[in-house]
Amino acid sequence: MLDYHVFHWANELAARHDSFEDPLKAYVQASEVIFALGLVALFLAGPRLRRAAVAAGLSAGVALIVAHFLAAAIDRHRPFVDHPLAHNFLAHASDPGFPS
Repeated sequence: MLDYHVFHWANELAARHDSFEDPLKAYVQASEVIFALGLVALFLAGPRLRRAAVAAGLSAGVALIVAHFLAAAIDRHRPFVDHPLAHNFLAHASDPGFPS
């Protein structure tokens, strides 16, 4: 039930404030590249930060693997699938999305 309330609040915020959507869309579309560039910058910054970059990269990889298996094990629809009248400002697959 808490998921629905959070979803409903975020959905209403996005529907009422168009200026909120545009920067968020830009960030979502560029976030993976920003993360990768950040890892490269850390890796090139020196030996101590190189270890931080490797740790961050490995942590992200482990998180993606865990999320993959959790999504396969827990068949839970994303909120916009259960509530088709929602204001979707980002295109997204309707696959099960428990970790999201």
